[in-house]
Amino acid sequence: MFFTYQDSISFNQLKTKFIEFYHTYTPVKKDYEPKRIFTKVINPLAHKYGKCGSERGRMSEYKITKADMMYNRDNFRDIYKGKPKDVTRKEWLDSHPDIDLRMGYFEQMLSHAKELIRHNISTYRNNLSELTRFNESHFDSNPATQIHHIFPKNEFPEIKHYLENLIALTPNQHFGFAHPNNNTQIIDLEAQKILLIAKTCSIKENITNVNEETIYEFGNLLYVLHVGWSDDDILEVDDNNFAEVIHSINYHYAEIIQ
Repeated sequence: MFFTYQDSISFNQLKTKFIEFYHTYTPVKKDYEPKRIFTKVINPLAHKYGKCGSERGRMSEYKITKADMMYNRDNFRDIYKGKPKDVTRKEWLDSHPDIDLRMGYFEQMLSHAKELIRHNISTYRNNLSELTRFNESHFDSNPATQIHHIFPKNEFPEIKHYLENLIALTPNQHFGFAHPNNNTQIIDLEAQKILLIAKTCSIKENITNVNEETIYEFGNLLYVLHVGWSDDDILEVDDNNFAEVIHSINYHYAEIIQ
C-alpha cells in the first residue's frame, strides 16, 4: 500500500507491520533493531520503483536515489553538527582529526564517478567538453580530458564523488577558466556559475534522452547545490524542473557577485 499511497499514514502502517513481523519471526523483542533494519529493507525497494522511502525514521521527502543508499549523508551531517558558521568545512575537519571520513571509500567512489563521466562523453558526446557543448563563448574543440570539481573537494568532501559536482573540461578550460591563471587554489565565482549552468544542461540532456544510459539524478543535483551553497530552499525545487534550477543559479550568484 505504501508504494501506491505515498503518505505518512501508509508509511507508519508499513513500519508498524514490519516491526510486528520482525518480532514474530526473530528472537528480538525490542523495537530498536527492526526500526534500524527497516530503512535498509524499504529504501532499495523504493529506489527500484522510483518512490519515496525512509529517512531519519520518517517518510523521505524525495524519491530514494542510489546516492541516498551509498553516500552516507547522515554521517556528514553529524560531522558538521556544531560547526560555527564562520568556520569553513576544511578548517572544521582539520581541527577534528578524530573524525573518520572513510576517505578511502569516497576516493574509490570518486574514481568510479570520473570513469562514468568519461565513458558518457566518449560514447555519446564525441569527447567534447560539457562547457563547449553548452556555452558558445567558451568553445574549445580539444578533447575533454580533465574532470573538474565545481565545488572544491577539499572544502566539500561530502559531495566530491557526486557525478553532479563533476564536469568534463578541456585542459585550457580547466586551468585557464575554472582555475584562473592555472591556480588550482582559486575558484572564480563567475566561472563556477557558468559551469553549474553547463552541468545542469548536461544532466538534463542525459536524463531526458531515452537513447543513452542515465547516469545522473535530479535529486543529486539539488543536493550538490544545497551543500555547496548551504541553502535548504534549493531542495524544494520540483522534480526535473531544470529551468527553476538555472534560475536559482543565476539568482544565487547575482547576490554574491558584485
